[in-house]
Amino acid sequence: MRIRVNDPKELSDLLSFLRGAGAIAFRCDGETLDVQLPGSANERAEQTEIGAFLTRWQEARPDVVVRKVEMIEVRLNVPPFAVRTRASALPHR
Repeated sequence: MRIRVNDPKELSDLLSFLRGAGAIAFRCDGETLDVQLPGSANERAEQTEIGAFLTRWQEARPDVVVRKVEMIEVRLNVPPFAVRTRASALPHR
């Protein structure tokens, strides 16, 4: 899950808080974190648990706006014949 904070000065504090709660978290940029929670039953459970952590953290900082960033997956739709592997690129002997 990606999380964006409107105050970059608070990002380090949120990062430490989430790591302390057992999350794997790292900075994507100056205002965004990527967060995963190992051991969650599924993605929905992970989002619920991270959401609870965010609520707890934000209660102490009512002026900070935290929002989840939607992840958009880009999938390439390339026909198999158009993909060249290293072996298929070599000339036949």
